[in-house]
Amino acid sequence: MTTRAALCSTAAAPVLALGLATPATAAVVPSEVNLSVTSVRNAVTVTIDNASSHWLQCTGVAKRDTAPEYVYPYYMNIQPKTVGTRIIDMANGDYHAMWKCEIAEGDLGAHGQWGTPGYAIPSTHEDYAFEVGARAAGSLPFGS
Repeated sequence: MTTRAALCSTAAAPVLALGLATPATAAVVPSEVNLSVTSVRNAVTVTIDNASSHWLQCTGVAKRDTAPEYVYPYYMNIQPKTVGTRIIDMANGDYHAMWKCEIAEGDLGAHGQWGTPGYAIPSTHEDYAFEVGARAAGSLPFGS
């Protein structure tokens, strides 16, 4: 009986050592990193608010929902506790922004990501829908 217990404890030692040697992963809190989009006519501002304590590398695209299809990519490096912005001129239309931000320091893999399905695995947010272009609310006579 003593021999069996001794064998089990020595066999478990390498497994425990492997578990202790695994690098720590960052806990991703979805509300720490958020994307928003604003537009004034065709000037679109993509903003990513990084409330986390990590340096982030963020990539994404804004894709027009109607034909002809337009795709506008963007990239940002964002310091901890700051906001990153990109201003892009876009054609009129309805769009969806898809994005991913990854922790830039260390080797944390998928455990250090925020973003939308198809970009971040696992995803933490849904695609962000927005509209670009001025819609006329009325008209003024020429020369007024």
